Parts: sequence; C-alpha cells; structure tokens
Amino acid sequence: QHYKSITFIEDNMNTVLVDLGTNSKELTADKSSNTNSELDNHEQESYPPVLPAGKPKKINKKVNKINEQLKALGVEPNKRKGNCARAAIYRGHILLTDHPSDLDQVVLKGKLDCGDLVEVTLHDLLKQPDYGGSDYADLEYATVECKECTGGYRTYVSRICSGEAYFNNGKSHNHCTDCAVFGECIDDYERFHCDCCGEHYFGYESDECQCQDSDDDVMVKLVKDSRKRDNCYE
Repeated sequence: QHYKSITFIEDNMNTVLVDLGTNSKELTADKSSNTNSELDNHEQESYPPVLPAGKPKKINKKVNKINEQLKALGVEPNKRKGNCARAAIYRGHILLTDHPSDLDQVVLKGKLDCGDLVEVTLHDLLKQPDYGGSDYADLEYATVECKECTGGYRTYVSRICSGEAYFNNGKSHNHCTDCAVFGECIDDYERFHCDCCGEHYFGYESDECQCQDSDDDVMVKLVKDSRKRDNCYE
C-alpha cells in the first residue's frame, strides 16, 4: 500500500503520531539506551543491495527503480548511509514522485531535547549514517541539526524503515544493511548480523551466533542450508 504522504510527529521524545491521511494511530517508541562501538568511515560507496531468495527478479526491479529515482535527484547509493530511508521508500512509508521536491518532503517533525521544533526532510535522512557507533557523544555524523541552537544540536532518526521513526542520540541507531532489500533496524549497537542463519545476535555475549549450538530444527536447517553458500562458520 502506498500513501500520498506520511509524517511522523514526535513530542518530548516519548510518543510518535503517524499520520496516514485517512488513518492515524499512536505508537510508543522504544528509546533504549546503549553504549556504542567504533563508527565506520562514511565515504561514498556504491553497492548492490542484498536480495532475499524467492522473488529476486521482481524485488531487484523495484530496488533498481528506487536507486535510479534517487540517483536522478542527485543521491547515489551508499553502503553505509541512507539505507533506512531507502527501505522506508521500498515498503511504502515514503513516496517518490520523480520531482525534485521529493527530497524536501518532511518525514519527521518534533521537539528535540534542546526544546526547539525541527522538521526532518528525506534529504537529511538519505545522508544519515546507518550506524550511530560511538558518535552518540559528539553526534558529529548526525545529519539532523537544530538551526535555532547556538551549538547546532544534532540527532539521529531511527526506525524510518518500519514506519515508526523517532529521534535517537545514536546509542540505539543500528540499521543492518546485511539484511535483504536495503536492510532493517536492529536497534542495539552490539547486535550483529549472522551470515550463517541470517538472524541477529548480541556480540557482547559471544563472538559467534548462538545458532551454532542450537537444537532447534528450524535453526539447524538454516545453518545447514547456509553452509552450502560458504558464508557460515567452519
């Protein structure tokens, strides 16, 4: 389903109001707070997105169309930036019309901790790093900035891809681009993508995914199948 417009309103960092034109619903956003690891270098890098098995031709056509639409607007694909917003476009939460004004559409607006109201555009989010890393202290790479503050208060926006966008200081901003079709938000900075089973695991608990020791029949099959692709543990 595609919407003509979608705007997320956040008030005092607690509640997200999703305006779907004819339907509205209130969502409580998860604001979990975590420490961060090292932030990746965010140089431009073109890449082919990961595609799920089953309908690769149809999905690839839609992915390529989105990339071409954004490229025509001057935004190149990047492995480490803007993929949460691209995933939102793919899932119908943000609509492209092939007009330059697409980049100026407001995706999220609300009050920041500094007390000022900001409007976040699609262009802001397409430049945003997919991982907050250790940036939560300085917010050097955050692309959403308050224009009213003397120091230029900055913030991240997370979960755009799921239609539940909210402001985030970077601690819980982790959008996994190893997942299919522009990736998905996995929140905690210490969660990692397992190339073996395709799930996510907490790195501080183990150096490898728990699927290696699982007795679950479904998980065992996932591991067995993935080993055929030579991207699993030995």
